[in-house]
Amino acid sequence: MSVFSWNDQIVLDERDECLTGQWKNSHFAILPGPDFEEVRDIFSAEELAVWQALPGSERKIDWLAARTSLKYTCLSRLGLEPAQCTVNYHGDGRPALAIAGKRVPLYISLTHALGWGGAVVGQGPVGIDLEFCRADDGKVGKYIGSEDEFQKLAPLLSEKTMSVSPEALMFCLKESVLKSIGTVLTIPRFQVCLLNVSWLGGCRPVLKFRSKIQNEKRYFSGIAFTTQAFVVAIARLDDGSGGQ
Repeated sequence: MSVFSWNDQIVLDERDECLTGQWKNSHFAILPGPDFEEVRDIFSAEELAVWQALPGSERKIDWLAARTSLKYTCLSRLGLEPAQCTVNYHGDGRPALAIAGKRVPLYISLTHALGWGGAVVGQGPVGIDLEFCRADDGKVGKYIGSEDEFQKLAPLLSEKTMSVSPEALMFCLKESVLKSIGTVLTIPRFQVCLLNVSWLGGCRPVLKFRSKIQNEKRYFSGIAFTTQAFVVAIARLDDGSGGQ
């Protein structure tokens, strides 16, 4: 087990392949796809019916990984009964947390990639994204960030051991911002402006960033780190920026 802490603002707790943590008022978990028989008891009959209807084994694994991460977070960090925690959706596509069928005043976000899943639960709008740390040939760069934005990342990636391409990291940062407000499908990623990014002190590479939506007054703060072969970013709508 390894526990990393930064001024009590961020705590990462690694146990085997699982990672849980806290950032400000948000709690999160990153887990590999579990064995179905080991977790089936924490899912309702309705959830299991949805899972059974999903096409393909990969889709089933991803679905199970993301929702197990959510239930693990609810159980270990918030004291809620995981079998009673289910997901429904807002009109803008953001997932919502329901306890015994009733929505609760908490915000959630889900993510999955290649059999891994992640979830974050917060008291305000929050988004999480998980991306495979693949190499990139740069062809997608112009669609997700400006030259100035990539220049902000370059010195950080050269200074620290964070095995991720600039494109994958940029995509992950911006995706977490858009997921926090339910606009992944309506706002192009290049309209998310990366204002600044820097490393937090400590023995594990964790960066913090601040961004905004182009031509809007909504500002966001976030963190990013790597685990296994993935990069994870979590973003939140800043207090006092006009978000609901």
